[in-house]
Amino acid sequence: MRTIWKFPLGYRGDPRFEVEVPRGAVPLRVDFDPAGELVMWAEVDPKAERSLAAVTVVGTGNPIPEGVGTYVSTFMSEPFVFHAYVVTPS
Repeated sequence: MRTIWKFPLGYRGDPRFEVEVPRGAVPLRVDFDPAGELVMWAEVDPKAERSLAAVTVVGTGNPIPEGVGTYVSTFMSEPFVFHAYVVTPS
């Protein structure tokens, strides 16, 4: 059975970081949760083996690096707007 989990990203200004997720995770959204922490919500199989997903955050107007993966969502931290890309383990 699949479910949706929230993964804290621990974002500290570095545009690329990794988070451990179950293999086959489907990223749904990257945004700030009600507590103000940057998180990724993903549909997962809780029984799947864990692996690292690479998350890249790019600010509007900045170049998008090669190999950042699939676009997931746009989020704001006023006055800035960011765009999240994710490579998940298959």
